[in-house]
Order: sequence, then structure tokens, then C-alpha cells
Amino acid sequence: MKKLVALLFLLLWLTSIASSQSLAEMAKKEKARRQSLKGKKVVLVTNADLSKVTKKPAVSNSEIQKSAAAAKPAEKNAPAPSPPPQILPPVLPPNSDALMDKEYEARKVQLEEAFKKADEMVDLLTTKLNSLWQAFYSLNDMTTRDKIQLQISDIYAKLITAQDEAGRTKQELEKFLTTTKREGTPKIWIK
Repeated sequence: MKKLVALLFLLLWLTSIASSQSLAEMAKKEKARRQSLKGKKVVLVTNADLSKVTKKPAVSNSEIQKSAAAAKPAEKNAPAPSPPPQILPPVLPPNSDALMDKEYEARKVQLEEAFKKADEMVDLLTTKLNSLWQAFYSLNDMTTRDKIQLQISDIYAKLITAQDEAGRTKQELEKFLTTTKREGTPKIWIK
């Protein structure tokens, strides 16, 4: 055991000697480095400069703020009208004469776009909610925590609604696709 430890220590010592630089080599490298930096502008950052820097949110979504401002009613006392439910045409079996290839593709594209929009809204609201939480915990600006909490509550309610809408449109799209698989394929798929 002692021989093994002595051998390991000897190997480590030889490795450190072989890889170490002499003081003269290090001085030459430092001199060359300083020569290469000569004439370049140097930026000096002091503690006073750092104290002037304010934190900013890592995420800023002006799109949500613009859409929220556009969606606000003109009167502050009037409640915001809820958007009308999206009514989609009924799903018909693909083998029926009423459902042509173009109608099938149009319906499929319509459902995919509705799901994509709902999913994008969920992502956008999640990002906005994360930025509000970051602002709540940093509080470097002059807004109060109560105001930020109200915004968080509002965005969270919108997020839940958007998640429900995304889930509903996803189920509708999956139902449409599985119905067409079960009851046959449209003529467009046959080549």
C-alpha cells in the first residue's frame, strides 16, 4: 500500500515539474501580451459606475402590453367584453359527398391555425407572467408590489383561459384527424 501511494505521489510530482513554466518564460509571455495590447483603448469600470447601473427585466414583451392596451375598453367602469366563442363548421365523415378534398384541407388548416394561435398566446402569456414575477422580486423601479401582484393575477387568469382554449383546439384537431383515419381517407390522399 505504501509503495502504491509513493508511486502515485512520485507521478504527480513529476507531472507538475514537467508541466510547470519557469519564471523567465512567464515573464516573456506577459511582455508579449502587453506589447500586443499597446495602443488599444482601455475601459475602466469603477464601483461608482456599477452603482449607477439599474437592473432591467430580462424579458420584455411589448406585444402583450400593446394587445392588452388595445383590448381595454374605453370606459374603466365597464367590464371587458368576453370574446365570442369560435364556431367552427361541424366535422363530416370524409367519405360523404359533402366533404370534398378542398373542404377537408381547409378545415384541417383552419383547425391547425386555431391551435397554433392558441399555443402562441399561451407561450406569450407565460413569458409575460415570468417577467412580472421577475419584476416583483427585483423591485428596482418605483412600482409597488400591489400593482405588480394585480398584473400577475390578471395575466394568470388570461393564461388559464388561453391554456383551456389551446387544449380545446388541440382536442378538436385530434378528433378531426382520428375521425378521418377511422372512417376512411379523403380522395386527396389516394395517388
